[in-house]
Amino acid sequence: MIQKYLLPMAALLLTASLSAQPLNRSTPDANKKSAEEAEKTNNPYAALEFYEKVYDDSKDKQIAAKIAMMNYQLRDYDRAEKGFAKLVLRDRKGEFGAYKYYYAMSLKYNGKYPEAIDAFTQFIAESTDQDMIAAAKREITGCELARKAKQPDNLLINNIGKKANSPQTESSPSVSGGDLYFSSMLGKEVVTLDGKQGDWYAKIVSASKSGNEFGEPKPVSELINREGWHQGNVSISPDGKTMYFTRVQLDNNGVGESKIFYALKGDEGWGAPQEATGINGEFISKHPCEGELFGEKVLFFVANMPGGKGGFDIYYAPKKAEGQFGLPVNLGEIINTAGEEASPFYRDGKLYFSTNGRPTIGGLDVFESQWNGSVWSDPKMMAPGVNSSVDDLYYVQTPDGMSGYLVSNRPGPNSLKSKTCCD
Repeated sequence: MIQKYLLPMAALLLTASLSAQPLNRSTPDANKKSAEEAEKTNNPYAALEFYEKVYDDSKDKQIAAKIAMMNYQLRDYDRAEKGFAKLVLRDRKGEFGAYKYYYAMSLKYNGKYPEAIDAFTQFIAESTDQDMIAAAKREITGCELARKAKQPDNLLINNIGKKANSPQTESSPSVSGGDLYFSSMLGKEVVTLDGKQGDWYAKIVSASKSGNEFGEPKPVSELINREGWHQGNVSISPDGKTMYFTRVQLDNNGVGESKIFYALKGDEGWGAPQEATGINGEFISKHPCEGELFGEKVLFFVANMPGGKGGFDIYYAPKKAEGQFGLPVNLGEIINTAGEEASPFYRDGKLYFSTNGRPTIGGLDVFESQWNGSVWSDPKMMAPGVNSSVDDLYYVQTPDGMSGYLVSNRPGPNSLKSKTCCD
């Protein structure tokens, strides 16, 4: 199983889509005030629409910079690239030098690697921020890898079909007993939070294979999909008896709470979930996956608990009993970086995970590391094809026989995705 996530803001586990309501014509000052209020309440889409109206009236370059950065944060890299280009390529007074890094990143995300290298190089020559310079050098290495890398001829990648994929984002695929489990909002339209949006929460769904594709996904038990919460990051244990997932409560549009739950499968299906012990706390826990280390079952997961190597790190905790785990252990600097790690998956001694803390050809790329019984090998980036820069579900079979499902933002049958606020 290979999983890949692209994380815009807090690298969560699920995606909620938002948009502003139609706006009436108003004064520039009123629009700016409305934009600032929308920002304060974590509604970036409404804020962006108001700021665009402010710019239409004022042509203020500072507002243009804010719009470009908001588009970048919302992963609209085409608009971000155009916005940053107008600022940095005409910047004779050096007012927008810091934005050259994000202009270069937008070029990279749009697959314009030679242009991105030139932009990063110029940023390095002009910047005095040593941390940003180091980041730019890492990105240049990633761009150079992307220019040289080719997808192997015997790498099989197939989209699993229009029925399973929707215009919303599908995430965290896990297969068990011939059924594919994943998280989805099951919607075809952008959700407007206007009090009339109805049930817009992400749910754990399952789909069965029909021919070469999967059928319509259906929500699993209402016991799993709790009303008023987002469910995501589903993972089924190798024996098919335990489902792990996360429940997320938003605070405005930010993450208020994220904890790992588990449910056991009985004769009548999945039972009532319970919160896992030992791996939740006053921090965000997500991306659970059962594996094995030192001859015992463990749960790999991602958290931003204090003392980590970066923002989100990968941890493991020994399994003591169903839903009960021992003290979490950080996987260490071989795996974790000062950047973000996400979506661990373990199979037959190999750990697959995503990170943006290493040179990558996109944002969060998939890496693999081998466990030899005592230490992990240096992570190796997986081939182009697995790594790409629209989130559809794909079936993957690698040349070495590895197969599974991943989320990849390559063009697919439903690749025109709605805007997203969190993952």
